[in-house]
Amino acid sequence: MKSLAFVAISYAALVSVASADSLPNPQDRVVLSLQHEGWVTTSSANVDAFFNITQQRETASELKIQILASLEKLAPKANWYITATRVNKDNTGLNRWYVSATARVAEEAVSALNNRAEDASRSGFKVSIGHVDFSPTLQETNALKADLRSKIYAEAAQEAERLSKAISGAKYHVQTVDFLSTSTDNPRHQQMLMRSKNMAVQEMSSDSGGRQQASAQMPVSKKHVLSANVILSRVSE
Repeated sequence: MKSLAFVAISYAALVSVASADSLPNPQDRVVLSLQHEGWVTTSSANVDAFFNITQQRETASELKIQILASLEKLAPKANWYITATRVNKDNTGLNRWYVSATARVAEEAVSALNNRAEDASRSGFKVSIGHVDFSPTLQETNALKADLRSKIYAEAAQEAERLSKAISGAKYHVQTVDFLSTSTDNPRHQQMLMRSKNMAVQEMSSDSGGRQQASAQMPVSKKHVLSANVILSRVSE
């Protein structure tokens, strides 16, 4: 996880703070606007797996065991969760099973998923890999946000100390920190930007004559920006 930081500081005060000589009664409060940004990159992906099964001689219990065993072979170290099941009768009177599952799969195991799905498939038992999403996990994202908050806290404390030194006889402390946002773009703009990037990748793949593989993807870094309004308050003597 790499972090970049920049600080935009604006002082809002009723009286200009210049020096102790020009300001006999220093302003009680000073407002700062602080901002830091950072990137989070994951090492795993959300993977969807699908089953299209024609029930023949197997019982329902046997099919469930086979489905779970197939998931285990796809990614042995992953925790798979069944997200949907549906059973319909086809024109021949046989039960057709449609099952979907999802798991967080380590990057090194993603590239082999399609081949393992083919190996797990047989006549009447089709296993396929669907969406592969390398977006960071909530835990990874929260870790970055916590790091950005720590940077803002430290910056606010430094500004309070700097202000106290600039104004002789006055001591300031951090009164409040009001966090504003964690993104520079609105969700709709982010979706449009991501869609345009995906289209560009698909066009390059099409021009090369290759077929895109769901498991042939790379981790995607995501930028977060955290802003905060900080109030520095003069300590009463």
